[in-house]
Amino acid sequence: MDSHRTDVVASVLPYPRSKRMKSICVWRAAVLLCVILSQELASAQTEVSGTQNGTWTLENSPYVLVGDVFVNAPDTLTIDPGVVVLADGYHRITVEGGELVAVGTPEAPIMMTAMNQTQGWGGIRLFGASDESRFEYCTFEYAKNFGPNLESRGGAIRIEQCSPTIRFNEFRHNSSHNDNFNGGGGAVYVHLSSAIVANNIMFTNSADNGGAIRAGDLGTPIIRGTHLVGNIAHLGGGV
Repeated sequence: MDSHRTDVVASVLPYPRSKRMKSICVWRAAVLLCVILSQELASAQTEVSGTQNGTWTLENSPYVLVGDVFVNAPDTLTIDPGVVVLADGYHRITVEGGELVAVGTPEAPIMMTAMNQTQGWGGIRLFGASDESRFEYCTFEYAKNFGPNLESRGGAIRIEQCSPTIRFNEFRHNSSHNDNFNGGGGAVYVHLSSAIVANNIMFTNSADNGGAIRAGDLGTPIIRGTHLVGNIAHLGGGV
């Protein structure tokens, strides 16, 4: 991991025998059950693409990405607890100058995933986004980035020139790879940022460098209290 004054406090847990892994599996099963039930009970779904703002509500969930979504300055997009975001195709959410607030609860986490788990989806990109952007009690899965050079970095979330807060989330089955082995941060990539990445669970993510997290140059991110389980990389395992 390239770092400049990066504060890293993370625990690397044995895989798959740890007691923590058992609790992760239970939580995962509960979240997946909630997703399945929410889809079965929903009378309709909301298809989204293009520029978005306002609030994505539980009543209109699931929100299906049928194209790339953009949150531009000075707009704010808020995602309510319990909302499911499904990518129907390889699409992503890009926040450039805007603000994205996705705050769930332990009882009603926000799920972000792909309909086609093999194809995956493009995850979230924060480029100069508001520092008030935050993600709490969200589950990110099957985000896969594989573009040329630096475009592949950050499987689920890529942060550049902004400092959001990312706490109490679960990242699983996300990846960052390309043919030149430039991928980095299977779950999260941080660059030119003082982001707070704290108290997350990251397991079975993969990347060319930093299976779970990679911090680039010229930033002062705070990475602490994060549990790393079974993440793999060509260079560096978890971080």
